Amino acid sequence: MASIEAVGAREILDSRGNPTIEVEVALDDGTIGRAAVPSGASTGAFEAVELRDGGTRYGGKGVGKAVDAVLDVIGPELVGFEASEQRLVDARLLELDGTPNKAQLGANAILGVSLAVARAAADSADLPLFRYVGGPNAHLLPVPMMNILNGGSHADTGVDVQEFMIAPIGAATFREALEQGASVYHALKAVLKEKGLATGLGDEGGFAPDLPNNREALDLITVAVEKTGLVAGKDIVFALDVAASEFFTDGAYQFEGAAKTSAEMQAYYADLAASYPIVSIEDPLDEEDWAGWASMTAELGSKIQLVGDDLFVTNVERLGRGITEQSANALLVKVNQIGSLTETLDSVDLAHRNGFRCMMSHRSGETEDTTIADLAVATNCGQIKTGAPARSERVAKYNQLLRIEEELDDAARYAGRGAFPPLRSGALSSRMSQGRPSGRGQDPRRRTTGSGPRGASRRASTPRPGPGARPGAGPGPRRGVPRQRPPGRGPGQAAPRPRLTGRAAILVLVLAVLMVSYASSMRAYLEQRRHQAALSASISDSRATIADLQREKKRWKDPAYVRTIAHQRFGWVLPGEIGFQVLDDDGKPLGHTDTLSDPSAVTAASRPLWWQSAWGSVVTAGKPDVAARDVPQPVTKIKPPPVPKEKQ
Repeated sequence: MASIEAVGAREILDSRGNPTIEVEVALDDGTIGRAAVPSGASTGAFEAVELRDGGTRYGGKGVGKAVDAVLDVIGPELVGFEASEQRLVDARLLELDGTPNKAQLGANAILGVSLAVARAAADSADLPLFRYVGGPNAHLLPVPMMNILNGGSHADTGVDVQEFMIAPIGAATFREALEQGASVYHALKAVLKEKGLATGLGDEGGFAPDLPNNREALDLITVAVEKTGLVAGKDIVFALDVAASEFFTDGAYQFEGAAKTSAEMQAYYADLAASYPIVSIEDPLDEEDWAGWASMTAELGSKIQLVGDDLFVTNVERLGRGITEQSANALLVKVNQIGSLTETLDSVDLAHRNGFRCMMSHRSGETEDTTIADLAVATNCGQIKTGAPARSERVAKYNQLLRIEEELDDAARYAGRGAFPPLRSGALSSRMSQGRPSGRGQDPRRRTTGSGPRGASRRASTPRPGPGARPGAGPGPRRGVPRQRPPGRGPGQAAPRPRLTGRAAILVLVLAVLMVSYASSMRAYLEQRRHQAALSASISDSRATIADLQREKKRWKDPAYVRTIAHQRFGWVLPGEIGFQVLDDDGKPLGHTDTLSDPSAVTAASRPLWWQSAWGSVVTAGKPDVAARDVPQPVTKIKPPPVPKEKQ
């Protein structure tokens, strides 16, 4: 892998016009990774410390000190580090700072370097960031928690709740969810105009009208949902970010013009959840009200997602306490709260291992950096909060998620209803059916139609297709959601057919991916084994041949063997031997004989007796032809070898 060659930094502006830091990390293979750091408006007391300049420049919010920390301290120390060693890099950053809250170098400086290193390493490995960080199992597209109406610290109005969000849980894909959310957002603008309310935007792109109370905001959103033809509670559900620490003073909650206790706030939330399709409440109580959190979790935790933001500040120590005391059941993940990528991933891992859900989040002061979109998929959070579908710094994250869904193709799964366990257990339908209208701030249109989150038509409506459904597919149950009994069907009627759960589908997908991944490796392994066996056989044959040749070589060193071979193959005549050839009747050699025999071993042809020869001469006298034919001839003739000229 490539190593870090240089680290640079600059001061840029965020979405609120305040300075922030942007870091670039260059690797020795030419890759450059860039990351920009966001900042929050409502910050928890236990968040890591941003390093600001003070003074008059940018109202004291300049980040020149953070830039200097990167250029003068961090950069020289990281040169030579492997970019792929994220934990080692982050550990060195924390060591250089040396404080528990990163006050020395600044969380903004440390985080910028940490994220830029990850970006550079991913680009060097030719991988998208979500795949580099999350590995092959990163495939879950999160539900967008769209902040479409702002209050609290994000708007200058009388609304106490900081964010009113919608969650398109009924969509089949992230693309469809984004379309539904944008439709409701534009419908809300039309509703506000009809009522003569302001349509100015808050920090995160949501509308910021001046309303008499918080319920009025929920009523307006419900009307906007109906205006699009969608159904609140089935297609679209609601979520709140109360940011209660912002109005907790002197031991009481200054809420809607009155001082309330922790118990009174819990009762208020319970009534609100019974009246509206609310599935998630973030920071409903103060960041140090641990007893109140535990009490609220015990009462509402099985029905609503209770998210700790200022309570946990993405810190494993505070999260560990929340897990032990059973305070909250979900973690809001903000990378700049803790200040490094490694610590962020550790917090998400701890939350998941203890049954907490996770929601990846932006900050009110954002940039065009899209890292959190990749991290939401990399960690399979299932939920992301990154503002309204407006303002480019917010839309940039949504557009990145569209690109990720497109790249994942058939492997992409939209979390949908499955992102909220209370919905899977039917808790929303149960409490909505038991909820009672409050009558306060209710929109007349919603009350007279009989529809809305408390209407019977909403409770009996058919579920939309699940997150695994293909666009254009027919209606069906959502993946991982128990099938509801249609109205009018009694217990004696046939039960629905068993269906594949979301977890089972994911397991099957993982197994299929593993099988496909290992198939080519197994084929290569078997081919290598066959090739190895052939090479082993060839080596054995070669060794046998070499052994034969060695033995032959050794035999040729024996003089007796050499003489024998020369005697047999080349007809060498040794001293004391008589050379000879066997001739036929015409005096020609009979042919090659591999073995030459000693002349003494050759039997000479027998001659006729003398009286036979005499009688034959008498008989054949005057008949030369008969004499030549009938006279016996010797069978073998011995031809002595020629005498050398020197001896003649």
